[in-house]
Amino acid sequence: QIFPASELGLKENDNIQTLSVYPNPTSDISILNFYTSSKQVVSIVLYNSLGEIVKTIYTGETVVGGNQYNIETALFDKGIYYINIKGDHVSKTIKLIKN
Repeated sequence: QIFPASELGLKENDNIQTLSVYPNPTSDISILNFYTSSKQVVSIVLYNSLGEIVKTIYTGETVVGGNQYNIETALFDKGIYYINIKGDHVSKTIKLIKN
């Protein structure tokens, strides 16, 4: 199931749009997708439900248009995780469930 950013109470903006992660729930690998209207340096970090950093998925420059990142979760404990994308004047978070 895909959870659009709008369903999580996030506002779309010009920097990062159409944020989704699938499959969700996941058991081994999920794919994070989002669209950017301009290049920007971002940090994509996975947090557990306690707010602790589990994994840094990517730090660097995005491309204009579609951006996709694989998130390997096979070794993670079952539970709720949060993927946070921080960029130029924007921070977006989406929930990921590990079964």
